[in-house]
Amino acid sequence: MEPEHQNNAQGGPPAQPPKKVVKLHTSMRRRKRARVIWSRVAILIFFMLLFSSVFMLNSEMFEIKEIDVNGCVRVSEDRVLRASGIKVGENMLAFRSGQIQSTVGDIPLVKSVNVKRKVPSRIAITITERQPYAYVRTRNVFYMIDAEQVVLEIGDVARNNSIRMIHSDAVEPAEVGRRLEFPYDSLMVSFFDKAEPSLGALLTTAHFNRNGIKVYLNNGTYVLLGNGDRLREKLDDIPLLVRSLENAGVPYEGLNLRNLDAATFIKKKSGDS
Repeated sequence: MEPEHQNNAQGGPPAQPPKKVVKLHTSMRRRKRARVIWSRVAILIFFMLLFSSVFMLNSEMFEIKEIDVNGCVRVSEDRVLRASGIKVGENMLAFRSGQIQSTVGDIPLVKSVNVKRKVPSRIAITITERQPYAYVRTRNVFYMIDAEQVVLEIGDVARNNSIRMIHSDAVEPAEVGRRLEFPYDSLMVSFFDKAEPSLGALLTTAHFNRNGIKVYLNNGTYVLLGNGDRLREKLDDIPLLVRSLENAGVPYEGLNLRNLDAATFIKKKSGDS
């Protein structure tokens, strides 16, 4: 029998536990104490932050004393303020700028909104309004729209003669702030982007009708452009064709460029001056 076993069997002192077990118990106690300490520190920090937040939210130092509204032309400042929901005397740290951007952005004529806190007591709201792009006339109604076809104004006359004029025989009625739809409306911006450089002052009005796009020129004639295919080529050809017909003294009332490969002119009706 081994000596250790002999001592136990003869009633001698028990064998000592290994040193590794003692070290393990000590390490566990240290980790437990560390967890307790850090939990107490975390609770203390939490209450400090809570106290600081309550202090700031109730401190006069952060009360809103001034609200600036910028960028208003068609939209009134009062309407922007009402939509924002902000009031003088409120705490400037207690509102969400994203929510203000959303509510002010719901105003039909507002395209974008920017909100800035100017510590300690000032708020700046800057809006970008939708800009007039064209009038769309159907019968006796004039819709002023922006480049995204959002209606800015509805009237029985065109009050701004400096913007583009579109006529249409099939407009879907829309309220201010809503998108206006009419035939070939998806070509509106690209059409004017091409037509204005190509035609310049020669262009007076554009018609977006069910049967295609038609433009009127300042010499009293018109041009049929069809569904918009090869639009740039057609627009570039118009001044050349007009000049050729006028130089040749040919009486005509319009050009038919629906099929550019077979372009024709429409003869002037007898009796027309």
